[in-house]
Amino acid sequence: MNKIIKITFLSFFLFSFFAEASYKRIRSWDLKYYKLAFEAAKFQKVLKIDDPFTINSPNNEVKQIFDANKKMLGHIREIFTDTGCGGECAPLFFTIAYNVDGTYRQYIVKEGEELFKGNDYEYFNKEDYLRLNSLLQNPPKSFETLKEPKEILSDWDGKTGATKLIYKSDVIETAALTCFRIYQYNTQTQNFLKN
Repeated sequence: MNKIIKITFLSFFLFSFFAEASYKRIRSWDLKYYKLAFEAAKFQKVLKIDDPFTINSPNNEVKQIFDANKKMLGHIREIFTDTGCGGECAPLFFTIAYNVDGTYRQYIVKEGEELFKGNDYEYFNKEDYLRLNSLLQNPPKSFETLKEPKEILSDWDGKTGATKLIYKSDVIETAALTCFRIYQYNTQTQNFLKN
């Protein structure tokens, strides 16, 4: 009987040790940034996710975010990609935070990685970010049938393209490709977290 108790205790200890070891303290340079979405952020665990949108992708992680007591607060996915325009457009750096249940929480952006719009690379303004947040909270139904960003445009010459009229009200003016690319990652991540 004593041997069974020892084995049970040892098994519990090893399980607890390995479960604790999988928590990693959030690096100091990420902590301030992650706190924009989760004020009590302290620890993280990394989940692996596929990226069907970017070739040779670095976007293969979703981070579970925990407080100091190891209570899960939600998830974060950082993305570095293009708009789907074929490389002529400015790259996108963006981060989306999700609630514990996998629902969209908020969009956050690092200083120096603000989004651009138009061919003149004009920075998104406050209203653009509010509109993007609204698009991510309530994704446009019109996006559901699109497979790639360029389908949103009526013409494409490699550098410019006018947004098709049916999508104009669903995007930020001169940032249609950006809106759709972020929508793609948001939808894929939510599906991953909910399954």
